[in-house]
Amino acid sequence: EINDEELMQQLAILDSEDSNLAQSVQSMEEFLSEAMEVAEDQGNAEEELQAAKEREAELVAKLSAAEEKEAEFGREREALLEQCAEAEKAKADLAQRLEKIENMEINDEELTQQLTILDSEDSNLAQAVQAMEEYLTEAMEAAEDKGHAEEELQA
Repeated sequence: EINDEELMQQLAILDSEDSNLAQSVQSMEEFLSEAMEVAEDQGNAEEELQAAKEREAELVAKLSAAEEKEAEFGREREALLEQCAEAEKAKADLAQRLEKIENMEINDEELTQQLTILDSEDSNLAQAVQAMEEYLTEAMEAAEDKGHAEEELQA
């Protein structure tokens, strides 16, 4: 037999232990909630990292393509410069021929043949100049594309 006082003491101890247990359960629930949030944040960060790696790979590919295009334009530029040099030489030759024609007495048939040759060579020169202008436009666009790719890669 337990008297009322002892019973009251036992109830007070049980109430205290129950309160401590409730606090422990609440603390555990808060810890688990925070742990789940951390795990979710980590998952989101991993997804963002993967997306950033994929974007970096895309930008590297764009930069590589722009650099290859730039190299191709460099080769085309060299070829066009050679054509321009040939055209300049042809122009100088034409000027010499024209000077000879002007200084010589040539019958109309020979003069017509010389003028036809000059017109053809002048047309070739104009085509070379037009090709060089188109190349320069494309090269400027490629350089701009490369600049954008490098800026994106840097970002």
